[in-house]
Amino acid sequence: MLDTKYKRVDAPSTDDVAQVVAYAKATGCHEAFLVYPTEPRRPLDAMLGDIRVRSVVFAVDQQLDQAGAQLLRSILPAEQRPDTTSSGRPAEVL
Repeated sequence: MLDTKYKRVDAPSTDDVAQVVAYAKATGCHEAFLVYPTEPRRPLDAMLGDIRVRSVVFAVDQQLDQAGAQLLRSILPAEQRPDTTSSGRPAEVL
């Protein structure tokens, strides 16, 4: 479950965490991500019941394809990541 937040934060708020956990429970997801435009000063990586909740970044100040590749690397296990070139771009984009 991804929940995109268009704000800079020091740490994910209790309300944001509760919201993404509710979405995850409603859909049966066991991984939930709060996506921010910049890295929170105090990132989150916690288990809440059977749901792992993490804060991740989609850096809007980067090239979008690079930001997307970085986001995928942060949320997907290595064996599920798309192949990338040395530039960090997905191979199919080049």
